[in-house]
Amino acid sequence: MIQETFFWPNMHPDLKTITPLIPSLITVFFAYIGFSITVPIITDISMHMNQDVRYQWLTILMSAYPIGAILGATLVGSVSDVIGRKSTLLASLGVSGVLYLLTGLCIVYSEWLILGIIRITQGLIDANMVIAQRTIADVLPQNRHSRFFSYLYSFPATAFIIGPLTLAYCLPEVMVNEWHYFWPFMIQACLMGLSFLIIQTTFTDTKQIKSNRTIQQDLWQFITALRHHSTYRSITISNCLLFFVYRGFLSFYPIYIADYFSANLTLNSHIISWIASGSLVTYLFINPTLSKRFSETKIIITCSCLLSFCLLITSYTTSLNYASWLLMLDSILVTIWIPSCLSLISKHNINQDYGKAFGQNQSIKIFSGLVVNLVFPLMLMSHKQLPLICLSLASICVAAMMSMIAAQECLTSSGIRT
Repeated sequence: MIQETFFWPNMHPDLKTITPLIPSLITVFFAYIGFSITVPIITDISMHMNQDVRYQWLTILMSAYPIGAILGATLVGSVSDVIGRKSTLLASLGVSGVLYLLTGLCIVYSEWLILGIIRITQGLIDANMVIAQRTIADVLPQNRHSRFFSYLYSFPATAFIIGPLTLAYCLPEVMVNEWHYFWPFMIQACLMGLSFLIIQTTFTDTKQIKSNRTIQQDLWQFITALRHHSTYRSITISNCLLFFVYRGFLSFYPIYIADYFSANLTLNSHIISWIASGSLVTYLFINPTLSKRFSETKIIITCSCLLSFCLLITSYTTSLNYASWLLMLDSILVTIWIPSCLSLISKHNINQDYGKAFGQNQSIKIFSGLVVNLVFPLMLMSHKQLPLICLSLASICVAAMMSMIAAQECLTSSGIRT
């Protein structure tokens, strides 16, 4: 059960509601600064590798994190339901700080295989975002989930502005010493330590009542729901496609900028920050407005169609300036999806433990990211625009699947059985 929290006597009721979320949101911000610097650095170091093995190592290093996270997402969700959000998050932050230090050392000494193992471990124990999602589900009613999921994702968007900009202004354009790559990860390890102290001193635990079901029973229930409930099955398939586009876009466009436009770390970091600023505006202003006026399915269908068209235009753009604007537009459309998707999950899993429900969805998200990181580098070897075309086609498929869900909901609300 949710513990009682001290509030100032005259605090607004909404502020009382979201106060338990603040420590977790700060932790998400610090954690995503680490993610925001890792992608451009891995992209940059791959540019200096032997071109015969570059895409192979890029595939390994980019895929390692989601491999661990697939196993860890559901496990973290189940553990947090049993021992509490706070204990799970503290363990995750402590280990993450050590792993960031080791990441920097591996890059300095070019130990790419060990770096891959470290990234698998990071994915396995990462808990900041999934714990934040579960905390929102614990403390807020379902009809407010979409808006607050949008606020939650504004913290990673802010981190993806600050982290790359810090890289761009603090690191030299030409790396003359490998230790330049180490210092950002050392600072990130310190931020993980600071997050540990914040959670330890201020986080109010929101542990749910322990479930009597085993992991095997939960898995069987999930499979049974997919087999017998058409709406739930359609939502799950749509989420797979949606997250394939979401993860594909976010993982691919820094590599696309570096490869297609020959951008170095500084220029790439500036563009990442520029694109992330569009996501931040969307999370803070566009999504909350849309969630009040339109259903989740309408939002996803409209954005899917627009995104498919915009991705095709982006794939044929040869100017970096135009590509930057189009990538920002693509990012905004992708960003609009996420809160609606999470709200659908919470709505259709209302009778399950939230930790396990969001853990299953997080596993789907990460599995999609793994497919992206395994396949897209191979696509780049044959045609640099092919990943964008693939994402465009997947967006159309998302629109088709969500249209089916909307039709099923209309028929159900009209009393007609499908």
